[in-house]
Amino acid sequence: MSYLKGKHALSLSLTAMSTEASNANRTGDEYRINEYEVFVGNPKLKDYMSYNSTVDHTFDISPRLQWFNYAALKVCPDFTYMQINHDAGRGAFVRQNVNNGTYWNAHLETGAKYYIIPKLLDIMGIAIFNHSKSSAWTDICENRIYFSISSQLLYKGWRALVSYMTPSKGVNPTLGNYIKSPHRLRLTIAYSINDWNIEAEYTNPFRAATRTEFDNGEYATCSTSRTPLVTDNYGHIRVSYRFNFGKKKHKFSNPDTQDINQTSISKEN
Repeated sequence: MSYLKGKHALSLSLTAMSTEASNANRTGDEYRINEYEVFVGNPKLKDYMSYNSTVDHTFDISPRLQWFNYAALKVCPDFTYMQINHDAGRGAFVRQNVNNGTYWNAHLETGAKYYIIPKLLDIMGIAIFNHSKSSAWTDICENRIYFSISSQLLYKGWRALVSYMTPSKGVNPTLGNYIKSPHRLRLTIAYSINDWNIEAEYTNPFRAATRTEFDNGEYATCSTSRTPLVTDNYGHIRVSYRFNFGKKKHKFSNPDTQDINQTSISKEN
């Protein structure tokens, strides 16, 4: 549902989605992962529902200043998570997917965009709060505040963008572990002329390693992962051309409309 009144724009959404458990995990078969771990299937594994709601609000305070807010809530009752316990009979740790967990995630954003030079140069800053709680074999909770800032320049077909986000931390409900994401920096420059568009982008020009931590009292693990040229030091050049078929010529324009979805830049977290 969307609602516009004066300088305010409001958007609401409610969704429900069913997640199907993998048939490979319902067979009851077991196999050894390594010398210390065994995976055991669970014939009682069942599907689960997830419920999502979002609220998106923007307010044009002045021709140069825009304020926006974004909130999202996700609830997964009876979700599937990985249970890890030590089995003395097998002499190993047993991994098994089970239900009966509950996962909550509340995500809040507030920020502002200021047009330093209208229709030419702007700067945007966002403050983000994320609450994650996974109730499985125990309660795993994480509250985190992080920030994002970006600036964009538009001039005679040119577009330049630089954006930065501070490190973040969250909970992976299916594994019950903590995930720490590093700094994120993105540099983009593009040029459009007639129907041609050329874009060059570079992301994270440094070692962007992600840290994962897990500890349930009797099994603990910590790992740091990095994929060069994918998660860091990654760049691309893209060239595209738009074809117009038929004799009738169409004039493509960009009407001045309110963008009520621009605050969702960090929903991937």
